[in-house]
Amino acid sequence: MSKKKYNLIFSNKNKFSKKYKNILTGRWILKFNQEIKNSNIEIYKYHWLDKKEKLKDFIYLQKIYKRVLKKLILILNNFHSKEFSEKHWELLIFYFLENYIFFIYDRWKMINNIKKKYKLNKVEIFSSKKNNFIPLDTEEAIYFLRTDEWNNWIFSEIIKNLKLDFTVKILNTNINKVKKKSNLKKLKFQKLFTPQNNQKYFLKNLSFSRYYKFRLNLKLGQMAKTYDDLVIEDNKKISYTRKIFKSLQSNDQFEQFIYKIMPSILPTSFLENYKKIQQNLKFLNWPVNPKIIFTSYDHYSNDPFKIFTLNKLNSGSKLFLLQHGHQYHNKFCNNFYEIRVCDKYFTWGNKFKGKNLDPLYISSNIGKKINKNDARGILISFVEWAKTPWKLQDFPREIETYDIYKKHLFGFLNNLKKDVLNETTAKCYRVTETKKFPNLGFDYISKDLKTKYKKVKYILTDKRKRGFEMSDKFKLLIETTNSTGFLESLSMNIPVILVTSKDFFTIKNEYKKYYDSLLKNDLIFFDNIKAAKFVNSNLNNIEKWWYDKKRQKSIKFFCKNMCKQEMNLEKSLDLMSKKIIN
Repeated sequence: MSKKKYNLIFSNKNKFSKKYKNILTGRWILKFNQEIKNSNIEIYKYHWLDKKEKLKDFIYLQKIYKRVLKKLILILNNFHSKEFSEKHWELLIFYFLENYIFFIYDRWKMINNIKKKYKLNKVEIFSSKKNNFIPLDTEEAIYFLRTDEWNNWIFSEIIKNLKLDFTVKILNTNINKVKKKSNLKKLKFQKLFTPQNNQKYFLKNLSFSRYYKFRLNLKLGQMAKTYDDLVIEDNKKISYTRKIFKSLQSNDQFEQFIYKIMPSILPTSFLENYKKIQQNLKFLNWPVNPKIIFTSYDHYSNDPFKIFTLNKLNSGSKLFLLQHGHQYHNKFCNNFYEIRVCDKYFTWGNKFKGKNLDPLYISSNIGKKINKNDARGILISFVEWAKTPWKLQDFPREIETYDIYKKHLFGFLNNLKKDVLNETTAKCYRVTETKKFPNLGFDYISKDLKTKYKKVKYILTDKRKRGFEMSDKFKLLIETTNSTGFLESLSMNIPVILVTSKDFFTIKNEYKKYYDSLLKNDLIFFDNIKAAKFVNSNLNNIEKWWYDKKRQKSIKFFCKNMCKQEMNLEKSLDLMSKKIIN
């Protein structure tokens, strides 16, 4: 531990010291493009820059999750006078629980490591109104995690729990909660004119095209429906039952902290609002007694859907989930939780251990083919991630890892020939709205790219416009993360390469041989300079390079085992309907 005292800064609301050196939990506290020139500032070295440490903690947090889950379920069954199984309750709470445990441990580890290494002066923490961070539902809970107010609060609670010497500063700021207006009156009125829905298959929010969903419903002997969702206002009465969480005990210090703050973070949809949600589900136009409930997205943050589903599961229904993007390939994938809550999980083709896992095909490009006409240049896709620490992934998740990503991207662009660069288009996707979360710095790459590479065309897009849908205008697609776009293009045999840093490439052991095949055939580059030289030399003859027999064999080997495309629409519908029915 250092002998001299440091002033801990975990928020832009903290006061910087002139007397002591300031130790910052991260550079995101400063303006994102600000260089550290002040000798009175030191930045904590982020713990998960070490991938081995990150993986070790990921496994540890899965164990914490399982232990916390078991204790929460006992309380939920008691509170609601139910006898639901662990699997059924887990469906409701898994997305909230795995994210909160991960986010809180990330902050916990920062403070604990700083405590061990530095001798700290009194830490300035912040007071918050009681129950200020109890969310309405899972959706609002995830929203809170991205706000400065929640971060200020959780850091303050961690500092108190780790028994650091502190002073309290009162902040008169309230978190801006998600505004939701109840639609109950509308649903009750509509119900008067809506016949009972007796469909056997409840297909909701699936990652198929609208036409495919229409056809799939016909194959299942029913008409496609547009389903309503239930929105209710918050129950402002907070139950005293929440205090029982504090009585839970663990020998693990972090786990004990989770129990301590659980009354302050558990959504009301799990406790106080649960009964109200359950009672009003009958006003929705959903099936009364579905045999199969099938979704790609609603098991995450749609709490009325999850409450409906867990009750139907208890009556004999089954829950099927459909993969909706690049998942399962990397070691930090959170699908560990998803496969625990469903009866069957359909993948994009990759096989892995698990009785409820069923390899299928990519859901977003069924029967689609790209015809190139007068294609020119390259389309390089990049992502604007959050710069404050956020969700678990194998991609950049805070400013230090984002700098690695940015440096790798710009290093590639710097080594392209001038004529190639002049025919380059950069496609940017932002993971969330800039206006909604200005604190997260979602123009970190775009701003510098547009200034430094004035000849590069710039496109801002969203998930509704996929890279392969734009590929007809370009000779070559370049992806910068091992994500959905790379898999979709490969499966369609569209010329594409992956140029990424090894820091964001952690493949599961069972898939290594498939990725090694791509690496050997120059479809994946970790060396950005080598990748640029490759593009400079091969762009004009990219079709000849792409259709080389050895390379095509490698692509087919990969896609057959990791990301299948089904070109025959009728065949895919027959297969999908049989898997649902049987």
